[in-house]
Amino acid sequence: MAPCSHEEADTRIFLHARQAVDEGSKNIIVKANGTDVLVIAVSVLPTLQEIGLRQLWIAFGQGQNLRWIPVHELVFKLSQYLPTIDDADIRTLEKFVVMMYDRSGTAECVDGARLDMFSRKQRPYEAIPPTRGALIQHVNRAAYQAACIWGQALLRQPEAQSPAYWGWIRKGDLWHILWTELPPIAENCRQLTKCGCKSECCGRCKCFRFGLDCTALCSCRRKN
Repeated sequence: MAPCSHEEADTRIFLHARQAVDEGSKNIIVKANGTDVLVIAVSVLPTLQEIGLRQLWIAFGQGQNLRWIPVHELVFKLSQYLPTIDDADIRTLEKFVVMMYDRSGTAECVDGARLDMFSRKQRPYEAIPPTRGALIQHVNRAAYQAACIWGQALLRQPEAQSPAYWGWIRKGDLWHILWTELPPIAENCRQLTKCGCKSECCGRCKCFRFGLDCTALCSCRRKN
């Protein structure tokens, strides 16, 4: 197998699978408990089939939860991969993320869901979806991992590609996560405050006590 520069076992598994197919194997079983391996298997299957593979199975889980996943059948039920990520893809992902945080909500975009959950449903900040800007950068990082790292699983010496423009930013000699391109809250911004008033804002109202005007984040929705 040498020379081989793979750092992840998840990708090296399929390099060994390719070698087995090159040597005449028609059916391969991969034992794994991680979903990453299944995703990579779907990606590399067409290439393995071109060189003679008939069936690729993933033995997923263990004991009573053991499942045999026929990747060669699963791949034909999925859509073809796309060369880029466009706004339509982001909108679809936004809907999916919103459903993960709040299945009963009506919002279809993460920013709208954030406002609704934080103000009307009084969700704590850590329990609401990311901003659209942060979600886009996360999607970019996932796409880079899938295409540039996992996409070279069948190469003995995959070529490293720059993660610039894929949710990473270079600072000096190191790459750091680019969380979002949205401007940060000004350092002199007053503490984020919202009230839970249902009627008139007075006495016990947080905004009233801090001398702040109510905003769209408040339960009163600036009615007073």
